[in-house]
Amino acid sequence: MCKRLKPILNEVLDNLLANGHLHGSPQAIENLRHISASSIDRLLKHERKKLEIKGRKGTKPGTLLKQQIAIRTWAEWDENCPGFMEIDLVAHEGK
Repeated sequence: MCKRLKPILNEVLDNLLANGHLHGSPQAIENLRHISASSIDRLLKHERKKLEIKGRKGTKPGTLLKQQIAIRTWAEWDENCPGFMEIDLVAHEGK
């Protein structure tokens, strides 16, 4: 992610300084101009952790539950009957 930030960092710093949105010592700003993408990643690791979506779980196989819990639906489950269909939901989370 920070590999995309590093190439435009100087432009962003110039813009923030010109518009009075960034205040810091000249040495700190110079250090920002020369920071590596790896260092940016390391320094922002804590902040990215806060933005992670919590509580999302992947799908689990349903065969164990299907055998243990009697489920009544509008039709009986007959896997050998033509036309029977079972659908699994899959979470696509971009990983």
